Amino acid sequence: MISPVHASGQEAESALLERLRGDYEGRGFTFTANPTGELIPDFLAPYRPDAIARKPGENVAIEVLHRSSSSTNRAIASVRKRFAGHPEWKLDVVYVQGDQSATASIPRAERSRVRKQFDEVADLSAQGHNRAAFILAWSLLEAALNSLAGESVNRARSVGQVVQWLAMSGYVGPDTERRLRELAELRNRIVHGDLGADATPQDVARVLEAIEEVLASEAA
Repeated sequence: MISPVHASGQEAESALLERLRGDYEGRGFTFTANPTGELIPDFLAPYRPDAIARKPGENVAIEVLHRSSSSTNRAIASVRKRFAGHPEWKLDVVYVQGDQSATASIPRAERSRVRKQFDEVADLSAQGHNRAAFILAWSLLEAALNSLAGESVNRARSVGQVVQWLAMSGYVGPDTERRLRELAELRNRIVHGDLGADATPQDVARVLEAIEEVLASEAA
């Protein structure tokens, strides 16, 4: 199975799990770190994920990794096979920031999943959770860009790189590029802990409009 990590790595992993907790709970999931017993479905045994997030109709097993290697990739591939035939479950692999965020292989997002999460972000904003919806919308924008790659992406991109690639590739027009660049500073302030920064429904809508533009380019 996947190798354990040392104490300092455990601290980083615990911090990441707490951030993930806020993310998933903000989207209506119940989140359990280090799940045991009946929380883990029988088909996963003896594998035990680092966390489980659940809500009606959607269940996520979460694996936290500190590095990408041939051995961990083989282990994850073996785990993924356990999910075959269980569409109500999926596996999310998350890398601890500062370890492999620049080299992690990010699976290509399927268009249907981008569309489903698009609707979830819109619903989150409609419920008044604009700060969370705004950050998730930026994540989904990068997923939409990755969906055009046709394969896994072997590095994470900065928000500026995402906008640049979308514009250079012709997936968004000049007006959308300008609006995204204006919103990028707000996104960075929120992500990096500026608790005084907040997003409006209009801010969320502008990022969602950009995602719509990308998806339209993909369909063309």
